[in-house]
Amino acid sequence: MRVVLAVALTLSAATAAHAADMQRECAVQGALIQLITDHRLDGKTEGRTERLIKKGMTEEARKYEGVLPDMVDYIFKMVPQEQLDGEMGKVWESQCLAASQ
Repeated sequence: MRVVLAVALTLSAATAAHAADMQRECAVQGALIQLITDHRLDGKTEGRTERLIKKGMTEEARKYEGVLPDMVDYIFKMVPQEQLDGEMGKVWESQCLAASQ
């Protein structure tokens, strides 16, 4: 019985740690999406947006440097201008969290 309890507690702690990690990762992704959105709304080009964001990336965000071009492409080409607002990052973050569960 002790073994079962120990395994259950370990799994519970691992699940909580995973959830915290996912929250952090989704928040970083959401922040990047919001930056891209803000640059587009400010009239910057895709190339300039990508360069500016790469230049100012935090250490935590650097892991997404390889997919940054895809994120920029998504915001510039797939999202209609009228749908862009100050909530894009929050929407991305909530969708990321929902997908991770």
